[in-house]
Amino acid sequence: MVNAPWVTSVSPAAGQFVGGGSVTITGLNLATVQTVDFGSNAGTITGGVSDTTVTVPRADSVGTVPVTVIQSPGGNTDMPSAYTCLAGPGI
Repeated sequence: MVNAPWVTSVSPAAGQFVGGGSVTITGLNLATVQTVDFGSNAGTITGGVSDTTVTVPRADSVGTVPVTVIQSPGGNTDMPSAYTCLAGPGI
């Protein structure tokens, strides 16, 4: 049996709308996470066994989005309002 992932923090909790920054997601049962979504956009997982580092995708809009950690089997977990996409230069 695989335990569901559990997110305790997302750091930093904000970044530029254009994406490309790194975010560290800390929690439990993250070693076999397959996808991390920021709102409706999938990030790119770049490492981690206890923590998972993710490159943030370009956002659909400026504002606060949930972070969803997806693992199969095991399920997924949402951290509502966990990340804020900020307007950057020229946006």
